[in-house]
Amino acid sequence: MTTLDQALSSYEISMLNNFLKNASIDTSFTKDICWFDGYLCAINNSVELIAPSEWINEIINENFTFESIEQAETITPLAMKLHDGIDNAVRNKTYIPIYNWHNFNNSEDASQLELSARWAKGYLLGNMMVNEELLELDEVKVALMPIVISSGVVPDKELEKDDLSRIEMVAKIPRVVQVMSEFRNIMRERND
Repeated sequence: MTTLDQALSSYEISMLNNFLKNASIDTSFTKDICWFDGYLCAINNSVELIAPSEWINEIINENFTFESIEQAETITPLAMKLHDGIDNAVRNKTYIPIYNWHNFNNSEDASQLELSARWAKGYLLGNMMVNEELLELDEVKVALMPIVISSGVVPDKELEKDDLSRIEMVAKIPRVVQVMSEFRNIMRERND
């Protein structure tokens, strides 16, 4: 059984994280390894298979060029390795978001909530890009609510007293990923 922490070493995660921070399209927030993990998780949970040439454009801007051939030959396989590791972990029901297991003590001392919010934003963007059909289902909208709340899109003060807190929602993310995987499988069977 493959787990994500077997797919990439800490050094590889750090290399990919540094690359993502420098190559981001959007300057309103930094895309990092947590964001990318969520984004690729959604890409892997899409109803249709998505080619790397389609999802790679979201992480680098159109004017971006690699610093060298060596950088391209290093980063591209790392991105694919993370993609494949997530896919294997989700299929084997061992997926745990990267912010739960990777040591981020050198990443601006970001809190668990900040890291999970980055992951959730990546996941939501990935879903909006590739799962339009799936997102129309009421069951999916309900299932995604923990990720929406974890993203910080809904400020804590706007949550109802009866609602679970962001911390409680973050704890539900691995289960939501599995539920989304099950929805994806149903939709793929329906489309065949």
